[in-house]
Amino acid sequence: MRKVKFDKALCIGCKQCHMACVVRHSESGDIAKLHLERHVMPPRLRIRYSEDKDEITINRCVMCKKPKCVEVCEFEGMVQDEDGFVHFTDSCTECLVCVDACPFDAIFVEKDTPYKCDLCIEFPEPACVAACKVDAMTFTEV
Repeated sequence: MRKVKFDKALCIGCKQCHMACVVRHSESGDIAKLHLERHVMPPRLRIRYSEDKDEITINRCVMCKKPKCVEVCEFEGMVQDEDGFVHFTDSCTECLVCVDACPFDAIFVEKDTPYKCDLCIEFPEPACVAACKVDAMTFTEV
């Protein structure tokens, strides 16, 4: 199972993880061609800055052992496979109950479509981790 860890003490707020995620999920996979695409997919993580705490947090799917999003999904649109990977399926009806169920605010909606981190499962390493030059985001296979 893949795990991405975030160390907020190391994060400098450069948002390279954010941009890398956008590029990875784009049609072209090329930052120079991004402006030519009709629909740019949103990043699968959300960067939040809390002024009162003076800290940065990143909301992303943590692949819970017992995911609430999977429990509330009546149509098997959100499932957890045998490796613990939590993901959408083609059965997703976009009813959005998973959004409210997620305790980490990791599932979000853009243009009536739910999104969440997919850990860049088709690639050797998540884009956010590869882009982080200060090692605030690290990746392990457990």
